[in-house]
Amino acid sequence: MRLAWGGIAIIGLSFAAIAASKWRCNAERKPVQGEVFYLEDGGARDFGKVPEWEILKTRFRIRNNSDETVVLNPVISKSCGCTEASLSNSRLPPGEETELHAQLSASNTRGQRRVVTATVAVVEPANAPGLVFHLSYSCEAQWSVVPNEIRISGHSGETVAAEFTVRSARKVDCDDLVVATTVPDARIRKSHPSVTDNEIAWKIEIDFPCPGSIGNKTYSVSTNCVNDPKSVLTAYINCRTLPRVRATPPVLHLVKSAEDSGVVFSGEVAISAAKDEDVIEIVEVISDEGSTLTAFADRKNSDGWVLSARRSVVGAAPRFGRVRIRYRIGECVEEVDVPFIQQDN
Repeated sequence: MRLAWGGIAIIGLSFAAIAASKWRCNAERKPVQGEVFYLEDGGARDFGKVPEWEILKTRFRIRNNSDETVVLNPVISKSCGCTEASLSNSRLPPGEETELHAQLSASNTRGQRRVVTATVAVVEPANAPGLVFHLSYSCEAQWSVVPNEIRISGHSGETVAAEFTVRSARKVDCDDLVVATTVPDARIRKSHPSVTDNEIAWKIEIDFPCPGSIGNKTYSVSTNCVNDPKSVLTAYINCRTLPRVRATPPVLHLVKSAEDSGVVFSGEVAISAAKDEDVIEIVEVISDEGSTLTAFADRKNSDGWVLSARRSVVGAAPRFGRVRIRYRIGECVEEVDVPFIQQDN
């Protein structure tokens, strides 16, 4: 009987130890975020579609649901410099509330939804996860210019034109839309504003002569409403000046042949004016240095010329290159490059 009572005592002590151990484990376990805090609306706010540059303001209630005092870090981490956030109180006794005040400036998202975050770190209890707040919105640009870039081409001196549309997503009181460009000798025409329920728009037309030098030139076009300092826009015109002559075919193919003097590579292309009314005169033919290529031009008839080229000494000379032709049309002297390629077979 004494042994039985001893066994019962041992068993009782074991249950008591297990219960104490279980209580200690529960006491030491850090509660998860959902057990400690209540976040208003789950810490998420969607402002929907908003105007550009709108200041979006909101606040969230935060309640301490635990039995202990909670300390929050008043320095809040933000995912974007456009966001400001602060806490009305960083120390929360059990059951007490504080508010997170947040605001951000809406920027153009091209209609896509944007999400920025503000994260409040928890100082006490230690190792508790931070409180993350999500702010989302979508936004179209208040001012826009369409297209943003125009690519056009023409011959030297030929008049070309570019057209842009400037829009404001909201009706604005714009006394005048100022248009400026780096295009030389440009003529700018601006339409009266077209007003609808959703926008106000201007048509901008710019005429100018193609530059004299062959190649690409990029110019800027800037616009702004005198009433709105945030309305400044910039678009671009990429103008390519085309040569006023053409080569047919466009590449000079050097074909291998055998002569009494040995193996030679030769070929020719026709050179004519790009416009039927133009009359060209070839002034000079220049081969790439080191190409060992001999090139010359002969008048074919009143409509054009024949560019001929040959090489008999190849050695380390490149298989690819160009022949530069300097020609005159009227009073203008221009240059154009004709590429060549050596065909070994």
